[in-house]
Amino acid sequence: MILVDDGDGAYERIDHSPWNGCTLADFVMPFFLFIVGVAIAFALKVSMITESSQYQYRCCCDEDCPQNTENALLGCASPSSISSILSGTIGIHYGHVLIHFKTHKGRLKHWLLMGFSLLVLGILLHFTKAIPINKQLYSFSYVCFTGGAAGIVLSAFYILVHWIVKHVFVALTKERVPNIDHQVES
Repeated sequence: MILVDDGDGAYERIDHSPWNGCTLADFVMPFFLFIVGVAIAFALKVSMITESSQYQYRCCCDEDCPQNTENALLGCASPSSISSILSGTIGIHYGHVLIHFKTHKGRLKHWLLMGFSLLVLGILLHFTKAIPINKQLYSFSYVCFTGGAAGIVLSAFYILVHWIVKHVFVALTKERVPNIDHQVES
C-alpha cells in the first residue's frame, strides 16, 4: 500500500481507481475485512464453547454519540461502515462453513457457489448501471464483487494447501519418519 498511496502514480496498474471501477489496490481492505470475519467465526466458536464470555456493546467513535439508543450497536456508523461490516459478515459466513461443514467437497461447493454468485451479482449491478462498483462509496456492488473474489481466492488457497498437505507433506514425512513397527534393541 506504500507504493499505491505514496508512489505518485508511478505504479498505475496497482493504483486505486479514480471513481468507479476496481483495481488491485482496491481489494486490500475488503480482503482484510473478509479474513477478519473468518477469524471472528473461530473466536465466536471458542466463546460459545467456554460460555464465559460476556459481550458489551458500546459506542466508541466519539463522546457525543448516544449510548442508550437503538443505534448503539452500530455506533456512529456511516453507510461505508455498514458496508464494511457486510464485508466482515461475508467472511464470518465462510468461517462458519469451515467450522460446520466436515467434508472438503461440501466446503468448496458452498464457498464457490457463494463466491461466484456474489461476483456475478456485483458485476451485473455495475454493468447495468444500477449500482456501480465504487470503492470510495463502498457501494453494495463493490462489497459483492470483492466479497465474491475473496471467497474464490480463499477456496483456491484451501485447495492448494489441501493438495500440498496431501501430496507433498505426506510424501516428505514418509521418507523422514522411521518405521515405528520395528522395536529398537538395547
